[in-house]
Order: sequence, then C-alpha cells, then structure tokens
Amino acid sequence: MAQLTQEQIDAINNYSENIETLKDTVTSIRQMPGVYCAGKGNPGFLSLIREIYDNAIDQVVDITSPADFITVYYNEITLEVEISDNGKGFPFNDMIRMVTKLHTSKNYSKKKGDYSSGAHGHGLKVVNALSTSCIVSSYRYDGSAMQLELEEGYVKGKGPHKIDNKEKRQGSCVRFIPSTEVLGEITLSWHTVYKLIKDILSLTPIGSKVHFKAIDINNVTHVEDIVNKDGIITKLIDTVETPLCKPIIFGYDNGDFKLDLAFTYDIGNGDNISSTESVTAFCNMCPTIAGEHITGTIDGISKWFSDYMNKIYLINQKAKDKLKVIPADIKSGLNIMISGFCLEPVFVGQAKEQLSVPEMATFAKEVVIKGLDNWSKANPQDLAKLSKFFKEIAELRSKQDAGKAKMIEKYTKNPLNNLPAKYKKPVAKDNIELIIVEGDSALGTVHEVRAENQGIMPIRGKIINPFKCSRETFFNNEEVQGITQIIFGQQYRRGLTVNDAKVSKIIFLADKRHCL
Repeated sequence: MAQLTQEQIDAINNYSENIETLKDTVTSIRQMPGVYCAGKGNPGFLSLIREIYDNAIDQVVDITSPADFITVYYNEITLEVEISDNGKGFPFNDMIRMVTKLHTSKNYSKKKGDYSSGAHGHGLKVVNALSTSCIVSSYRYDGSAMQLELEEGYVKGKGPHKIDNKEKRQGSCVRFIPSTEVLGEITLSWHTVYKLIKDILSLTPIGSKVHFKAIDINNVTHVEDIVNKDGIITKLIDTVETPLCKPIIFGYDNGDFKLDLAFTYDIGNGDNISSTESVTAFCNMCPTIAGEHITGTIDGISKWFSDYMNKIYLINQKAKDKLKVIPADIKSGLNIMISGFCLEPVFVGQAKEQLSVPEMATFAKEVVIKGLDNWSKANPQDLAKLSKFFKEIAELRSKQDAGKAKMIEKYTKNPLNNLPAKYKKPVAKDNIELIIVEGDSALGTVHEVRAENQGIMPIRGKIINPFKCSRETFFNNEEVQGITQIIFGQQYRRGLTVNDAKVSKIIFLADKRHCL
C-alpha cells in the first residue's frame, strides 16, 4: 500500500466538511435548473411554459376529462404566463403537494393506452420552484373554487383560500412569472410560444381549441383562436413549399406504444431539394430532437421504399446500367411529422428532448412498414410518382459519386495542421481574419491582395443548407468541418461559442451573380 501524504490524510479526515445537503426541493431545483428543465434563459423558460401547457393538453386528450378548450396568455414585457383549461381541475385538498412535492403524480399507476406527457410528477413543481410568483387556481362545477399563491417557490400564508366562482366554471388555471435571478436573461418571443402551442395542438383530437393572447415587447396585443382543423398534417401544410404528393398518414396503438405520422416530399423550387430529411417529432406531446420513435420511423420509411425500388420498380434494369437506391435517396426531400407515445416513457433529462425506450424503435419500424404496405395498395399513382422521384435522385447521386472522390481529395485535411488542404493560411499569427470565397478563381484573385493576417478558404457553389438538414448532417459536411476547424481549431462540439473562435473576423466574398 502506498504511503499517504499529509495532504491526503487531512483530506480524508476533513472529507465530511465538504458534503452538503440542500435544505429542500426548491433549493435543489434552483441550484441545478439545467437538471430539471432545458437550461437557463429562453430554452429554460420555454420548457416551463411547455410543462404547464402539456398538463392542459393531458386534460384535453383524457377521455374522462370534460376539457375541450385551453387559454394561453404570454406577456413579453412582464414575462407573465397564464394557462387554463376546463378539465378536472386540482383536488382542493391536494393542491399544496401537487405544486410543491416532487414525485407526486397521477401517472404512476396506468392502464394500457393511458398515455400522458408527465411521467414522474416534476413539471409543475419545477415551474413553481423557478418562478418568482406562481398562482394556482382550481374551479368546480358546483360554484366552489380555491387558489394557492406561492412566492419564490414557497407557499404564501396559510395555503389555499376560497375565491369566487359565480359562473360555476370547471377546470384549473396556472399563472407564473419566471425567476430571472435563477434563469438569467429572458427575451423569449411570443412567436416561439405561439409555434409551440400550435404544433402540440395539432397532435390532439380534431376540433381542439386554444385561445391564444400575447403582448409583445412593444406592448402590441396579438390574439388568435387556434383550432386544430387539420390534425397532424398542420405542420406540413405550413412548411412544405412544393409537396410531391398528398400527405401519407397512418398510425397504430397497441396500448403500450402509439405512433401517428404524416409525411410527404418537398421538391422546393426544383433546385434546392434537401439532401436529408426534415423531422418534427414529439413523444407524449413533448417536442423531441432524438429518440427511438424518430429512428424507428425513418428506418421503416427508408427500408420500405428502398426494398420496393430495388426489388420491384428497378428489377428489369440492364446489368451495365444497374442503379441501386439507398436510404439516403429516400431521405432526400422527406418532410415528416411524428407523434409517438409510450405508456412508460423514459426521457434523457427533464427537458424531455430525447426519448430512450429501445422497444419503441422496433414498434415504430413495424408500424411504418405495415402502414406503407396498405398505403401503396390504395395510392398507386402517388407511389409511381415517388418511385420516379427516387430513381432520379439515385441517378443524380450516382453521377455525383464519380466526382465526389476528387472533391474530397481537394478538401482532405493536411495531416500536419489538420486544416483543409485548400486553405491559404495567413502569414501573421495574431488578429486572424478568415475570408471565405467561392471557387478557386476567386481564391487566386484574393490571394494577390490579402493582408498578412488574412487566411482564405474557397468553397464550391452553394454550401449545405443548415435549415434543410439535421445538425449531425450539417456538421459532418466536408466543407463545414474544414471551416469549423479553421475558426475554432477543432471539430464542432456542443458548447462552442463565439468566445472560442480563433479568428477575429469572418469575411464572405460572393460572386456578383449571388449578390443580385
């Protein structure tokens, strides 16, 4: 056994002095807000709004609840949020523990098909703990009503007190103002809140309504009665520029898992078809950026259409002209809306942005394959139209593959400095400026007149569009990797900010035809 130093002995003897226990739930949540919501600032605040809105949505989709209407109010100036519904309301005797006690929820005992956005009873408690003011009201059809007021996460006074309910309304209302002391600066636009409200509403039964009211930073009021008229295809209607076919819609529910989806292909203006899929996904009504409901769905679409193209549509090709469709071809131009549900959802983090339920991938893939089997029989014309599209995409890719090796060679990193081979390094070492030009001809011209502190990086035509692809696809692009390496001295990773940049300025020099 190694001899202990005096410093190690002192650390062992004094170890207990460094161990702290936070006094209560509010303190623990405020100490680590990122553990309980999507972080600080605007993302964290939006996560709090979503938590309360999801609770109201749960009432709308609950067949035992009378809820069919939600109101949402947001004030950009005061940051006040108020969300109400005409659902079951809060049981009067349970209001304090439902707002303040973690692991208090109706979702621990479930029967098949009893899906909900919450899983462990944290949502409202986190909202309260991260608010300077939180007021919860509960109304009953018999004319009774109670209100609970809290400040900085703690109950004011003696607890719930009676309030008027002469109209005998039924349901609940939550009003809160986030703590900027804990969450930091908040500049959340009402447009962002509106988009969240509308997207989630599209997952509810047709006819569901939200009365939305917002006051913007200029004190202008915006009011709209949002009605779910088109269901899950609402997002496609709003965002798809030029659909190749009418939306493909289907779903299935086995009680443990449920999947609904709608997708089509967007050909844009013909010149800018996305090389990858555009996905909007939710799981248990929570916006998600990753998870098995997404991977399973996309795998199912890719497999079904790839198999059809290669085993049926292209089966009679001549050997010398043999064309093979790959999953990447199927994903080109794909725009999809996914709504998944798990009876026992497991999310990575309280922000619920990533589902972690492996069984969901298998379920989703099977649902998609069976759904496309049925769709293809009922829609032969749309199938033929998509098949022609996939064939043309595959032909274009095949032609590009021949030149891809040369292109990659041009942008292969120099093993001595890990920078793109075509990057012209600056002579100076300080106050570096990066000039991005289009093509080798522009590189030569700029190279003749550049300053000693200016480096030059040529790109080829239009670079990959970050609004038309996933984060992973964008940062895996050869040119993007090269530019990222120049700017930051390393490949992209989450957490990089402008403060990590190794260059002081970036200058874009476009061709004249791209400036008009």
